[in-house]
Amino acid sequence: MKIHFNFSALFFIVLSIISRQASAQKTLTLTDCIKQAVTSNLQIQQQLYATQTAQANKLQANASALPSVNAYGTHNYNFGQTIDRFTNQFIQGKAVQSNNFYVQGAWTLFAGGQNYNNIQQANVNLLASRYDYDNLRNTITQNVAQNYLQVLLNTEVLKVTKNQLAQTIINIDMVTKRVNAGTAPQLDLLTMQAQKANEELNMVTAENNYALTLLSLMQLMNIADTQQISLAPIANIDSYLLNITPINTTDIYIEAKKSRPEIVSVETKLRSALFARRNVQGAALPTLTFNASVGTGYSGQSKQIVGSPTVSGANLSGYAEFVNPLNNEVIQAPTYTPTFNYDTRTTPFNTQIKKNINQSIGFSLQVPIFNNLRTHTAVQRAHINEQIAQINVNTAHQQLYKTIQQAVMEMNAANNKLNATAQVLNTQKETYTQATKRHTVGLLNSMDYLKFKTSLAKAEADYAQSKYEYVFKKTLVQFYATNKIEL
Repeated sequence: MKIHFNFSALFFIVLSIISRQASAQKTLTLTDCIKQAVTSNLQIQQQLYATQTAQANKLQANASALPSVNAYGTHNYNFGQTIDRFTNQFIQGKAVQSNNFYVQGAWTLFAGGQNYNNIQQANVNLLASRYDYDNLRNTITQNVAQNYLQVLLNTEVLKVTKNQLAQTIINIDMVTKRVNAGTAPQLDLLTMQAQKANEELNMVTAENNYALTLLSLMQLMNIADTQQISLAPIANIDSYLLNITPINTTDIYIEAKKSRPEIVSVETKLRSALFARRNVQGAALPTLTFNASVGTGYSGQSKQIVGSPTVSGANLSGYAEFVNPLNNEVIQAPTYTPTFNYDTRTTPFNTQIKKNINQSIGFSLQVPIFNNLRTHTAVQRAHINEQIAQINVNTAHQQLYKTIQQAVMEMNAANNKLNATAQVLNTQKETYTQATKRHTVGLLNSMDYLKFKTSLAKAEADYAQSKYEYVFKKTLVQFYATNKIEL
């Protein structure tokens, strides 16, 4: 009684540990896996940065059509014989401070349409970057769905191998009793034991395949601990398999090319190449720019009088002639100019800044005449790039049609294979049931019985594989038609 209690206690402890491990696992649906993969994928993050760069380029292109305004300031010391621009006097033998302050603006009024084409190209480049993101997301979604279904397939195959092994263990117990009773030869028991070893190997192989495919899925999602993850099975998979609607390749292609990001992306890049060509063509046209500026300055040479001047003397400035009215004699009399002494000081900074304000407005016109064929060769390169972009569009359309055509054909083939394996499975189940009955009563030896058992195991594995293969192929076709994966 004590031994029974210990084994019971051990059983409940193990069961409790298994239950806690199972409850700790997180069950993920296909939608959860896709969201996790898209969120954590480094290529997706890189493409998001590329989209942000395209957004910044668009902002810059729009701002290029606006005027540019800049403020400038200088602080200089002039030495030697120079002319002060504010006093128009020569400066010699001493250092004179000068300052200049001005605000200058320029606005390109016409540049051959280059600003417009730059803006349009930046707009379509941003759209193309977003479509590239959607295309990358679709690729990741497709890979996740394929790996997800592969994990479910290997889960089912593992279940089949475990069931086969469990049945073989039961059969070994039954055959052992027969051998001990002398109603069955020792060869039957050895055959069953060999079958058990093979099925144990099959189970180990199935476990390894399951672990590897689960690891591949977890790596797509950047999840390190695969022990904490389990996958939700597909709900209503039987009704999904039975829901078969006629599919036309051309109809799917017509709808797909309107929304598939890989198509819209290359078409958008073709428009970008068109605007790029128009942009370089505009470089051959004149450029008209409006300019305006306002400025002021300061000079240490500028002086102002302090106080009242005093007469210090006179300087002979010349002679004045006049006629004596008495005798009409011409008399020359000297004339003098008074000289003054006065004190000066440098004109204050604020006074000069207010006094020396100056403004200017004007237009500048640049007409390209010859620039070493740079514009000509740039136009040629842009035209070639446009032709390459057109080829990329045609290639993308051809590839999409071929991919859809192949996907539809593979889906139909998978459906035919599913129907065939379903019939084989039903037949093998019935055959195995009859063989089990005969083997139980001793009318069928173990070697022949194992042939039926092995055939059933193969039929179950083939059906599981064809079932998930058809689910994936059908989902893939729907993905091309609707741009969504729904299971």
